Amino acid sequence: MYLHYELKTVPSTRQDEAIARLHHLHSLMAQTPGFLDAQIGMYLGKPDQYVVTRRFVDAAAHYAYRASDAAKEFGAQRVVGLYENQAVQEWEQGLETVGDTTGNFLALTSFTVDVARWQEFLDQRKLHDATGVQLGGIVNFRTYRRIEKDGSPTTDVMVLGRRDGREAFNRFIQSGEMEAWRKGLPVGLFTSTGMGFYEIVDEVLPA
Repeated sequence: MYLHYELKTVPSTRQDEAIARLHHLHSLMAQTPGFLDAQIGMYLGKPDQYVVTRRFVDAAAHYAYRASDAAKEFGAQRVVGLYENQAVQEWEQGLETVGDTTGNFLALTSFTVDVARWQEFLDQRKLHDATGVQLGGIVNFRTYRRIEKDGSPTTDVMVLGRRDGREAFNRFIQSGEMEAWRKGLPVGLFTSTGMGFYEIVDEVLPA
């Protein structure tokens, strides 16, 4: 699966307007074959920063939307100063683990992983994610690696962990099961490069 990722800054006085416009954009995308879902997450450490994710079955489905009349009409109605992109990236999904609850607390963690060890990393993530589901409070875990425009993989890896609240995150990272998982990791499998917490404030599913 393909993920289009954007990191945006939004003026504090125009946040509702920005969310409404992005919701409209995602509603147009939802009418495109191959669209899976889109979320807007507000950064809990800085209220003018948002992460926007859009999933399609593949890159071709996303490009098909961008070539559509609906996309061109939306672009022609651009609102100046509403938001500014800090990053625009393409990612491929390697793993999704689904839990049994609902919620809008999102932890975004980033890593670097050698391309040759991608499958090994995913194997370890399966164990990690299964532990999380067992402990409860998990909506889903989705693991991605960033790709270049030509589709070639990079060493950048991102995991989006959606939970029913911060309490579930705290319970997980402090658990004995998580400590055992850490101790069992192969040496040098990955380097952690960052973490941030978001609240999903808007979501669009297929029409």
